[in-house]
Amino acid sequence: MSLIDDFLFEPIEAWEQLPADIVLGDVAGIAVDSKDRIYLFNRGAHPVVVLNRDGTFLHAWGQGVFTNPHGASIGPDDSLYLTDNGDHTVRKFTPDGKLLLQIGVPGQPSPPMSNLPFCRCTHTALSPTGDIYVSDGYGNACVHKFSPDGKLLHTWGRPGTREGEFNLPHNICCDEAGLVYVADRENARVPVFDGDGTYLRSAKEKLFAEVYKFPYVGGTGAGDAFDAGYITGLLQGLGSRDCMAWGSALGGSCVRSISATESVFTRDEAEAYINEHPLKISTW
Repeated sequence: MSLIDDFLFEPIEAWEQLPADIVLGDVAGIAVDSKDRIYLFNRGAHPVVVLNRDGTFLHAWGQGVFTNPHGASIGPDDSLYLTDNGDHTVRKFTPDGKLLLQIGVPGQPSPPMSNLPFCRCTHTALSPTGDIYVSDGYGNACVHKFSPDGKLLHTWGRPGTREGEFNLPHNICCDEAGLVYVADRENARVPVFDGDGTYLRSAKEKLFAEVYKFPYVGGTGAGDAFDAGYITGLLQGLGSRDCMAWGSALGGSCVRSISATESVFTRDEAEAYINEHPLKISTW
């Protein structure tokens, strides 16, 4: 029995307690800071809605800043990194919305498939040393590495299906060892790289995982399903039984938690789920 067996998950209806004038749009990104404050990066009139762990509304900010919210991640100092694939930027904020860093020029994309940042970037991740990795997926097919102050250090990737190539890198995260995991969406795989972009391995096809609990919290139809294929691949790369991957579908329509086990989750089964957005890895 793994540690995951000690946890049960069920949907909580109307968990978020929002004022009447706050209406969420599609929640494309979710992040949680060290104080258990939850940041909902959404496509409504109030792009960043902040709640405490019991769903109580704290505040909202970001009005008029973003074009199309897409990815959210938290730094070790609780700085919030928000990726906007509509205006081709990554912005770093304090928890209360003060802008600290901007990478990219709003409304000025790089040429498509140029490998220059950014052309509809998708998500941002931080290494243990503070380097910033950005998946640049809708108009490019690459990953960019920046220094903590936003200086471009390295870019890797190109369109394709071979090792080190991408077909819509849609999400990205780093582990404690500094390895970089990329959700290569249309290639249905999660390639793993070292911090300088050297290809190490890829999780694809027979993914060792088990859908442990998958409460729907609203929504119907194929577009509301969650792409377990991308997430379960991360678990194979981690090689730990005592871990979980979290994600939410486009629009926040469902959440699934997955544990690494000896059971086989085939690629055909994985393809029953589509359209993943945020993904997180937790280990114990």
